[in-house]
Amino acid sequence: MWDGAPLDGATILLRAEQGFGDCLQFIRFAPPWWPSVAVTLLSACQEPLRRLLAGVAGVSETVSLDSPVPEFAQHAALASLPHILNMNPDTMAPPSAYVPQSENPWQLGAPAGARLKIGFAWSGNPTNKINRRRSCPIEHFAPLLARRDIAC
Repeated sequence: MWDGAPLDGATILLRAEQGFGDCLQFIRFAPPWWPSVAVTLLSACQEPLRRLLAGVAGVSETVSLDSPVPEFAQHAALASLPHILNMNPDTMAPPSAYVPQSENPWQLGAPAGARLKIGFAWSGNPTNKINRRRSCPIEHFAPLLARRDIAC
């Protein structure tokens, strides 16, 4: 398991260990936070996210959690990266796009004059036993969707 020590050109496997949302949130710590620029990053994630995460800058290869993985020297859970990399608000760069944009049938496009472009999640995995406690109807976002100063 990688502890943050210099990698000296090693291959490291970053693996998702929780849900889709956690995987999408923590993949942002892959690049550019690495102490070695010669590192090779592999990502193991849930199959439905594999194609999306294949476009993350700095990640050499993305495989499904259920598939065999290429050879690697070190590994870390995605959700552990902020701790391993000793991240805090003072050491983090300003937020930027880290997952490539994809075709989204609900993407409304930025209205003229929009200042903010936001994304939101209103539902978790419907097969999760507690999904009803962590999800809400999309209609709750109607006021947000009606604003002209943002793009959703």
